[in-house]
Amino acid sequence: MTQFLARRSPFLLGAGALAVLVLAIVLLTVPGGDGRDGGDGKPRPRAALPPLPRAFANPAMRIAGRLPRGWLAVGGRQVVHLRNRDGSAVIVIAAPRTQATSGALLAEALRATRKTYRRVKVNVVRGTSLAGLPAKSRAVYTRNARGVPIRILLVGIRGRRRGYVLEAFTRQRAPARALVESQQILGTLRFAG
Repeated sequence: MTQFLARRSPFLLGAGALAVLVLAIVLLTVPGGDGRDGGDGKPRPRAALPPLPRAFANPAMRIAGRLPRGWLAVGGRQVVHLRNRDGSAVIVIAAPRTQATSGALLAEALRATRKTYRRVKVNVVRGTSLAGLPAKSRAVYTRNARGVPIRILLVGIRGRRRGYVLEAFTRQRAPARALVESQQILGTLRFAG
């Protein structure tokens, strides 16, 4: 077999080069060949993100943001709960009366999470800010009291005069829409404290 390939290698190399050349010509000349359009020469439309028609604010905590349809915001003096309709995504934001660093706030949130849940797996999350403020984050993977696998995004945020702790809970197999909406909400948050 190797003798056959050795005798035929110039032919095989030539055939391989010809195949690559033909493929390049097809990709450059056939509409849709590059995968960036629908084959009609027009770019594919981007996936539409759900609108965020509702505003929420908690003046006592000095935070505000926007919510998609079907989300509920319930707040108190130091905590606000944001929840989607089916409960597959929940965001809790607390404003403890402290001027701690984002790292110290995250460490305290992580300690509380480890006390609450068994078998916690923690991953570092990239990024050093949220809403333009210094922040530190971790992703936690565990199971809730009913045994459902969940993920928790923990974020310690340092405002100008106070700190914030954000916890975003989703089922590990949550619908993609719940994840997208949660990310959109995080992108609209404003902290004035």
